[in-house]
Amino acid sequence: MARNRQRRKCHAHCADDGRPCPNWAMNGQQVCASHGGITRQAKAAAARRVTEAKAIEVYQAYSPNGAQPVNVVGELAQLVREVTDFKSFAAGRLAALTADQWQTHDPQTSAEIGMFERACDRAARLLTDVAKLGLLEKAIGQQALLERSRAERIVEGLQLCLDYLDLTLEQRKRLPNGLSATLLFLAGEREVQDGDG
Repeated sequence: MARNRQRRKCHAHCADDGRPCPNWAMNGQQVCASHGGITRQAKAAAARRVTEAKAIEVYQAYSPNGAQPVNVVGELAQLVREVTDFKSFAAGRLAALTADQWQTHDPQTSAEIGMFERACDRAARLLTDVAKLGLLEKAIGQQALLERSRAERIVEGLQLCLDYLDLTLEQRKRLPNGLSATLLFLAGEREVQDGDG
C-alpha cells in the first residue's frame, strides 16, 4: 500500500549552520523525524490533523450544503450553547439528588457527579479555546461583514425601486426618516410617528 505523503519541507533549521532543513515534513506535521516529528505526542497530533483533514474533504465532497459557506458565527454560537446547556442539564440532575443519595454515594450518584464534572471541564475548555483564539471576535467580524453586504444589497434594491417610482424631491427628502422609523418599528425598537413616514 502506497503512503500518501504531503509535499511540504520541514520548517525547522539545521543546528550546525542554520540553513533550512532539507528533509520532508512527516505526514500531518510541519517537521521531519529528526526535528521532533517522531515523538509520540507529535504523531498523535499529526494523526488527529490528518483525520480532521480527511473528514473535511469528505464533508466538502458529499455535503448537502454544497458550495454554500458555513455560518461560522451561528455554528460557534450553537456549539457554545449546546455545551453550556448540557452543563446546566448536568447541574440540574446534581441538584435533584436527595440527601440520602449524597450520604450513600452509590454508583448512580458517582456517575451523576462525574457527568457534571466532565460537563464543566468541557465547557471551560471550549470557552477558553474560543477566548484564546479570538474565534468569537473573528466570527462576529465575519457576521458584521455579511450583514453590511446584505444591507448594501437592500439599499441597492430600494434605490432601484425609488428610481422606478419617480418620486418628487420633497418625497425623496422625507424618505430616509420614514424608512429609518419603519425599520426601527419592525425591529421593535420604537413606534412609528405620524410625521415619520
